[in-house]
Amino acid sequence: MTPSVTAELVAGSFARLRPPRVRTFRQFAEEEIVLATGPRAGMMFRCEFMPFNGLLLDVMSGARYRRFFASGSVQTSKTLLLFVVPIMYHLFELQEPVIVGVPKMDIAQGIYEERIRPSIQASRYRDLLPTSGAGSRGGKFIAATMRNGATLRFMAGGAGDEQRSSFTSRVIVLTEIDKMDVAGKASREADPIVQLEARSRAYGAHARIYGECTMSIEGGRIHQEIVRFGTDTRIHVPCPGCGEFVPFEREHFAGWQGAEDVMEARARAGYACPECARLWSEAERLDALKRPMLVSKGQSVSKDGQVEGEPPRTETFGVRWNAMHSALTTMADISETEWRADQSGNPSDMKAVYQFTWALPWTEDLVDLSAVSRDIILRKITPWPRGIAPPGTRKVTVGIDLGKYLCWWAAWAWSDRAVGHCIDYGHMDVPQGREKGDLSILSTLREFRDNVLVHGWQSDGQSIRPNLVLVDSGYEKGVAYRFCVESGVGYLPSKGHGTARNQDAWRMPRKSKGRQIGNEWMIQRQPQGVMLVSIHADHWKAQIHQGFGAASGEPGSLSIYQAQPIEHSAFARHIVAEKQREEFVPGRGTRVYWDQTDSRNHWLDCSTEARVAADICGIKPDRAKRTTDGVRRPAVATEQPAGRKIRAHY
Repeated sequence: MTPSVTAELVAGSFARLRPPRVRTFRQFAEEEIVLATGPRAGMMFRCEFMPFNGLLLDVMSGARYRRFFASGSVQTSKTLLLFVVPIMYHLFELQEPVIVGVPKMDIAQGIYEERIRPSIQASRYRDLLPTSGAGSRGGKFIAATMRNGATLRFMAGGAGDEQRSSFTSRVIVLTEIDKMDVAGKASREADPIVQLEARSRAYGAHARIYGECTMSIEGGRIHQEIVRFGTDTRIHVPCPGCGEFVPFEREHFAGWQGAEDVMEARARAGYACPECARLWSEAERLDALKRPMLVSKGQSVSKDGQVEGEPPRTETFGVRWNAMHSALTTMADISETEWRADQSGNPSDMKAVYQFTWALPWTEDLVDLSAVSRDIILRKITPWPRGIAPPGTRKVTVGIDLGKYLCWWAAWAWSDRAVGHCIDYGHMDVPQGREKGDLSILSTLREFRDNVLVHGWQSDGQSIRPNLVLVDSGYEKGVAYRFCVESGVGYLPSKGHGTARNQDAWRMPRKSKGRQIGNEWMIQRQPQGVMLVSIHADHWKAQIHQGFGAASGEPGSLSIYQAQPIEHSAFARHIVAEKQREEFVPGRGTRVYWDQTDSRNHWLDCSTEARVAADICGIKPDRAKRTTDGVRRPAVATEQPAGRKIRAHY
């Protein structure tokens, strides 16, 4: 064997021993992805088609972030970049399992057949599609194993917690996340997205989460992930006039306003630079798209294209873009869409413009009757420390909200004129051991009662125990009933009724035997023998919002214990998680209802229960009395007598 042949064999052996080169996202996409749909179907993916795509892929290859969320206009590669490419990259380049999160399992097959399989089939990885078993011949399936051994596993946001807890992976890829960001009743403490992400928790900082969705509303998950929790990154391009790098925003898009017809709107379409007000031509926009820059909140770009400032301290890269960033859409097309929506007068048409063209959250034209915000609540922090009831406290009441994994509670002290002060609040972890779920919740409640409620809090140097505890029976009614019965006097289960979608309508009952009827509440014996408090939830939630909005010391005003505002931020978020709205419905007139914008509303429920408990105990706001001289003056009495059936108890 000649020396040259020997050297060649040795070199080949070492080459086989070296680990394979792992390509970046950009390299993989440009070398492997064949566009399966759209005007460029059949062509290899190229970042030059939309240059900002390459910047996003480079970020996804870096180590700074482990969570990636994006929203953009239709037909701008949103699904390809944040859904298809991550799935194929991890399945075939890294050969590892991937969990795909979808809103409902019955649409998983459609998503696979319409978005995932065509892209794999168009690539050289078509031979790795399963030829037998699940995923090989159509039909519904939960998991499919590729011929390289990597598994594609679907999990649904609408499924039970048990379905989401049966598989783990380093990689989670989510689609249409705004359709699955609210938890079901059985898992109110954690929405499906959180539970899906938990499937990667064992991998720590090495876990990778990808998510995409059309923008819905400000309270939607994709908007929260991008703007609030993420970097809120936008794409800036240079102005052909002043040279400043600017983002494309709807408020600077001109031409369609005031046009007589759609052709005039198309002809006048243009983008006005927010820095120099120059109106761009279509050619100038297309040229500017070739020099994109990613700019996160708190950052800026110099004229020479240097990003200045540090990005936000977060593990979540959140980015949004709109139709102006696409070379496939003209400004004339955008202008026509705007003009038609404006002329139709149909809110759904304008909603489509916001969401599908500009990737902006849609805000309904509603009247907010609550007039309370997180900032207002955080301004109601007092000097009184946690666990200390202010002087003059007459009663202490507690509200408890049950959940599968967490139970929430809030303790309130009440003084003259129903002035309330939250002295303590928190949540209890429900252990997930051998006990059934209902028994675990019951054990948690017993421990809380024995370790907290029995000892109470401090008032004027003395211990003060709660006069009445209401336990929400909307979830695990049997647990609430059993706990209250065994705990004895001072504990009652409650049930809220109102106009929200998940509540039964409230009707003020007529007085009859066996009922105690109060101010928008009623106590009635149930077949099980327990006394249940039925609450008009709409009325009492409004009392909580009005209480925080009232001036300190006014009748019914509310406050919270001393802490840094950031420590009460979550509490304040819960309080404003529901808003009282007013809207006009054609043919029906004005409708007032409660709109839940955030699934985390537990401390609002707890505070509502505590407020009703105070009313049951006789704590009510002053009412003006008319004296013999005809002048109305505030009443002096503050503690009103409660109903005869329960007055002796509380």
